[in-house]
Amino acid sequence: MRPIGFVRFGFGVAVGWALVCAARAAAAQGGSFAPKAELGGRVQTQFNTSSRPAVAPYEWALRRVWLEARVTVAPTVQGKIQVDFAPGQRVEVKDAYVQFLPLPGVSVLAGKANRPFSAMQLSSDVRMPPIERGLRIRGLDAWDEQALVEALGHGDRDVGFQLGLESGRSPLRPRLVVAWLAGPLAGQTGSRATGQWGARLEAKPLTALRLGLAASQRDYAQRDSAGAIRALRTGTAWLLNAEWGT
Repeated sequence: MRPIGFVRFGFGVAVGWALVCAARAAAAQGGSFAPKAELGGRVQTQFNTSSRPAVAPYEWALRRVWLEARVTVAPTVQGKIQVDFAPGQRVEVKDAYVQFLPLPGVSVLAGKANRPFSAMQLSSDVRMPPIERGLRIRGLDAWDEQALVEALGHGDRDVGFQLGLESGRSPLRPRLVVAWLAGPLAGQTGSRATGQWGARLEAKPLTALRLGLAASQRDYAQRDSAGAIRALRTGTAWLLNAEWGT
C-alpha cells in the first residue's frame, strides 16, 4: 500500500477550506437557504479464509474506517470529503470535490472522484455483502474484471473535471458523464502533456434494469531498461454492462 500522497491530501484540505469559506459567505448573505453540513462514516470488518499454505488459514480483520463530510453551501453548490483509514497501512483522501448544479439535469464536478467507467466501482460497497468489488484471496493475485480495470488505470478515483447531463422526463432516463482527468501518469512525464478522458452513458428502460456503455482513454509509458520514459502510447478501454435489481 502506498503512503498518503501529500499533494492530493493538500488538494482535499483546499477543497474543504473552500467549502467552509463558501458556507460562511452564503450565511452572511442571509436569505431563506441555510447551509448545512453532514458528518458520517463507517467501519467495515471482514472474516476471510484461504487455503494457501504460506498464509494463515483464516483472518478476522478491520478492513477499513471511512470518515466523510458533505457540505451544501447553496442550492446549486455542494461538496464532499471522504478519508479512508486502513489500520496499519495507509491513510488516503478518497473523495474531495466541489459540485455545481447550474441547471436542472446539469452538474459540473471539480476535484477527486470516481472515474465514470466501471459500474462496479460506481456502486457503493455497502450494498455488497463481502464489502469487496473484486475477488480478494490472501496469497493469490486475482485477475478478475475489477482488478483488471484498476490495474490498467481505468477504475478508482482521479483528480479532474466531470460534466454530467441527465433527463428524468425521458422514458429511458438517460444519464451521461464526461470527464477530463489527470491520469495515472500525472507528474511522471516532465514537460510532456498527459491525461485521461472518460465517458459513461446510462439508461434505465425499466425500474430494475440499468444499461451502461463506457469508454476510457489514457496514456501509457514506454520505458527503457533504466525505467526512463521514452514515449507515450494511448490506450482505450470499452465497457458494456447490464444490471438487474433495485
